[in-house]
Amino acid sequence: GALLLDSGNAVVDVTNTAGAARMTVAAGALTVVNPQAEVRIDGRAAKVQASLDRAVPLTAIVTGGMRLELAGDVPITLDAIADGGTIVASDFGLTADTGERGATLHHAFGARAHVALRSDGGEIVIARRK
Repeated sequence: GALLLDSGNAVVDVTNTAGAARMTVAAGALTVVNPQAEVRIDGRAAKVQASLDRAVPLTAIVTGGMRLELAGDVPITLDAIADGGTIVASDFGLTADTGERGATLHHAFGARAHVALRSDGGEIVIARRK
């Protein structure tokens, strides 16, 4: 079934969720590994990391930045915006467009699922999972 999480000042690890997940985290840390269905993350002043091994829709709205790791060739369309921050995707040879307000990166690794990352004042890192 669906996972609903509302956490404050805690460290939470979520792995291999079969159903859709909606997670709200205030402070602390959230790590999501290999979800099998849609994931929505709202992270405020929390360390947020997501790792995908398959194409699933992912929306993450965070303050303070986040990290997305991709295992192999995950066929997603990426839409990342770091308002007042930066985006690093050097593992994939990608460079974000930068401007006065921050950075944006749009890239299609494939078209099976849409991944939207939004950060207010932090860095977004998109890396290859080792």
